[in-house]
Amino acid sequence: MSYKNNTKTYTYHSAAEEEFELHTIKCERLIPAQDKLVIHTTPGQKVVEGRKDRNNYGPIGLKEFCNRMAAVYSASAYDDPYADQLLLNIYNECIKLRRYISKVEEEYLRKLKEVEGLELTVREAIKPVTYNISFKTPYGYLIAYLLIDFDRFCRAIISAKMAALMPEKFDIQKTLLDLRKRIRRILSEPLKWHYTGVMRPDVEAQNKLANEAKKVNQFTVESHVFSKEKRAPYAPRIRDFIKEIMMELDAELSGETLNVR
Repeated sequence: MSYKNNTKTYTYHSAAEEEFELHTIKCERLIPAQDKLVIHTTPGQKVVEGRKDRNNYGPIGLKEFCNRMAAVYSASAYDDPYADQLLLNIYNECIKLRRYISKVEEEYLRKLKEVEGLELTVREAIKPVTYNISFKTPYGYLIAYLLIDFDRFCRAIISAKMAALMPEKFDIQKTLLDLRKRIRRILSEPLKWHYTGVMRPDVEAQNKLANEAKKVNQFTVESHVFSKEKRAPYAPRIRDFIKEIMMELDAELSGETLNVR
């Protein structure tokens, strides 16, 4: 990580394939995104940056979440049902928490707007922290949206408190701490998954690989996920290895060169 003029640069490396498919659009060797994540509040920054301990104790942040999710995302494309289940779990929890934050935030914003004859605004940092980000999977962006919602919620609740619109006994710290814990639980979800190389045919055969995956992964695969009836909206396309091998054989027989990765 490098620092320059209150800007922090995060680079996310992953084992994900350089060539990938999103829905039916094929993208190969894209120029890395140069997006920016702007955070105004200290609670928001703490969630983004995660643990600082040299011994790696404490909650993980956005950077480690994205690095771990790259492996999960890649395993999902290789027909790992546990990876598929984890993607769905994270997506559902993320959307659920975003809706909750939006609902509660509206109440505080309404308080600021209801004051007659006084225009109250949501406070912003004089020098917000800007993170240069480049994610390898859509799940980095899903979490980034959640973090932006949380940061905006922090600003709204602090603004309402400073404008004397909140009860005196209202505990801002407890409210923000409870919400931050819920976000960190989502960020820690990839820690429940371990790479084993298992695929759905292994689980059906109940072989040694399937038993190992069942042992090390800290969650179960739902039947509708295993059958592929339900997958996360941003899950990668599951590769058809038989089709790819046949394409390579056809290409060799016809004298053409085809590289299927």
